[in-house]
Amino acid sequence: MGVVIPSPLPQLNRVFDYLVPAKFQHRAVIGARVRVRFHGRLLTGIAVPIETEQHAATAPILDVKGPPVAPPALLALTRDVAVRQVGIWNDVLRAAIPPRHARVEQTLLSAGHLPDQIPVAVPRDHVAAASSETWPAWEAFLARVAAEAPQSARAALSVPWGWSWEPLLLDAVGVCLRQGRRALVIVPEARMAQTAITALQSIVPSTAVGRLTADQGPEARYRSYLRALSGQVSVVVGTRGAAFAQLPELGLMWLASDGDPAFSDPQAPYWHAREVLGLRSAAERIPLLLAGRARTPEVQRLVNIGWAKELDPPRARWRAAAPLVRAPSEWDLGRDPAALSARLPSLALETARSALSDGPLLVSVPRRGYVPVVACARCRQRAACEVCGAALALTGSSRRPACPRCGWHDAWTCSECGSADVRAVRFGSGRTAEELARAFPQVPVLRSDAEVGVLHDVPATPAVVVATPGAEPSVLGRFPAALLLDGDVQLAAPRLRAPEEALYRWCRVVSLVRPDGAVIVVADPHASAVQALVRADPTGWAVAELAQREAAGLPPAVRFIALEGPAAAVAEVAQGVLGRCTGLPEPWGPVDLGDRERLLLRLSYQRSSEVVAALAAIQRERGMRRAPVVIIRVDPSAID
Repeated sequence: MGVVIPSPLPQLNRVFDYLVPAKFQHRAVIGARVRVRFHGRLLTGIAVPIETEQHAATAPILDVKGPPVAPPALLALTRDVAVRQVGIWNDVLRAAIPPRHARVEQTLLSAGHLPDQIPVAVPRDHVAAASSETWPAWEAFLARVAAEAPQSARAALSVPWGWSWEPLLLDAVGVCLRQGRRALVIVPEARMAQTAITALQSIVPSTAVGRLTADQGPEARYRSYLRALSGQVSVVVGTRGAAFAQLPELGLMWLASDGDPAFSDPQAPYWHAREVLGLRSAAERIPLLLAGRARTPEVQRLVNIGWAKELDPPRARWRAAAPLVRAPSEWDLGRDPAALSARLPSLALETARSALSDGPLLVSVPRRGYVPVVACARCRQRAACEVCGAALALTGSSRRPACPRCGWHDAWTCSECGSADVRAVRFGSGRTAEELARAFPQVPVLRSDAEVGVLHDVPATPAVVVATPGAEPSVLGRFPAALLLDGDVQLAAPRLRAPEEALYRWCRVVSLVRPDGAVIVVADPHASAVQALVRADPTGWAVAELAQREAAGLPPAVRFIALEGPAAAVAEVAQGVLGRCTGLPEPWGPVDLGDRERLLLRLSYQRSSEVVAALAAIQRERGMRRAPVVIIRVDPSAID
């Protein structure tokens, strides 16, 4: 029997042979946790099949811990992810399988075995808010999900901002369940998971819906994993790690808002939930729906090449469901005497006053805190910490600048002109709330951010709600209006994906506004992301953005692989790849990152397998020599 050993060394990223004693013949099955001795240490690995003949095994398995937790489909998936990301198989297995919890096994297992499957719950009839909002492409997708034989129906859907996404989810999951197959729903955050679970419990019993989210404790998460694996639930709703969750007779996978940064695993080998589900759909022929309020260039590329079908509703219905979005133009600013000095132009103030007579006003700002960035009041030089170099910030209206990274708060003087006075460069949620409290003294001002706490919902009464991205609360009946402040700050960030990130955040805010409401975005009205918001056309933006990246040779039109580490080590790996894979474009870089360097390899999708295999071989060879570590990121989320 083969065993995957938990080791971070690339030269040990392979399967090792072990003997199975007679007393473990019935328990040491594929996918079980087994205890083995490896180089004098007791380790717990995963039992896997041996695909090729290796040397004769001499060491025996010492024990078997719990039931099999990695079925063959999961082993194949995690192996594919590890190969694609030039990572270590065990690292992916560790992300896919929650840690063992003995008390859960004692209460859930029967005679050491997982319980028998429970039949798929038949959904109750329900009246969906979007049931009347149907269109040919959506009906065709549901028909493919409902087909008797599993089909690789893959589709992309931009949900109109004025529509609730829950009824569409219920329609798709309901069709899947009626065919006797189970569903997997992946969302970016725990709040959205709870919303999906509440909606699903309206059509199936609560016991038929499982939850696999990062905020669960070890015991609850392991219990949910085993219940899903044994078929005790019909639907699993989870966050990033649940993309690996195994359900018998899986008939639908739904990924919501794939552009959310929470879907990128920050630990090696840096996989993305969208890629994991894409590999599953292709290998196991499971229908996959990539849904969201905005469209990422990555998903648009899949539509362009025919890998996924376009499901967007007709443009007329898209626009009819969206609130009115306006960006103050030059004409509006020309009529505003305070336009050059005020954060809130007159159009935004008028919209706010009108909305507050009908309910709460949502104000979105990109940063928390009071004044997160300050500069010299005389020469405009950015104020930096004298200890660590981080940007200084103000935490209150009467305090001196302080460093949010190391806590330095001594008297600051400008290194250029010697002035000790500072001015605000960026405004945070605290300062914004203070300004709005002065502008609207008759209504309460609420904050929702990581500094003071996130509000889950607010009453439908007049109030100003200042929130940072991702911390926007909900309100019964939605907000009558919203203000998107400091848009130029988000668009001007020195990152390739800055417009994409800004549009994703703005679409999330707009979806919280009533279809008859209003949204004011304070940003350059000519920016492509702002125009996409005004025209209610995030899909059109993705099409144009992808075309520009294709012309410039930027991802996702081409693939990038980032190499990070000591300068000599990065150069050695790059030379090795270019020597083995001739004809590749010249690398980008290297770029000095302080204690290390980064170099970017560009390659076409057709040559991905060749380059990835070469990198894996180089990593193994360098590991055998104990060479300095080089971090490899395939399709990094940021290349700047």
